[in-house]
Amino acid sequence: MSVRAGGAPATIGCMLPRIVAALLAFGTLASLGRADDAAPKRPVVAVVAYDGGTETTDFLVPYGVMAMSDAVDLHGVSTGAEVVQLHPALRIALDETIDTFDAAHPAGADIVIVPAVHDPSDARLVGWVKAQAAHGATVVGISMEEMVFRSVFSCRNAELQREAHALGGVTELTPAEIEKAGAFNLEPRPIARAWEYWTMRLRQASAA
Repeated sequence: MSVRAGGAPATIGCMLPRIVAALLAFGTLASLGRADDAAPKRPVVAVVAYDGGTETTDFLVPYGVMAMSDAVDLHGVSTGAEVVQLHPALRIALDETIDTFDAAHPAGADIVIVPAVHDPSDARLVGWVKAQAAHGATVVGISMEEMVFRSVFSCRNAELQREAHALGGVTELTPAEIEKAGAFNLEPRPIARAWEYWTMRLRQASAA
């Protein structure tokens, strides 16, 4: 895959921030798709790009991290045109469309990653994702804000749990409590407020 900004190609690796959150989010991929311990199988992962407009970081970060990990059989596929317009910037040239991917992988992908797109109701995109799910693929939606939020607070929660154990016994949450906490923490408002705070701190640090 090549990336173009104003017509100049660039490698995917130089576009990626070194974000620990992305590594944490996809750290389990290498263990997926194993038929047995003696014969590990690299999972087939398809990151789909809607040619009518796809969020830049939502596509480039998971694609780049997994490409550098070399842990999966990775495919960047477009819904139509070979060159896909990303938002807010860049155009990418992909080697595969969903049609050529289907022809080469009739059993489907193990994992399908769907970035944020400008038209999530696009019939071609929705139909292909549904078909992949019917083949047994795990379909994953990506949001940079949620990925960073989950990663930051996973680390923070682990620290709090360690400190709690040092003070005495720790009582586990019930399944109902876990469900309620997850439903609240992953609402758009907490994620948006945390993202706003972190990006403000980054801007202040850059200006200092």
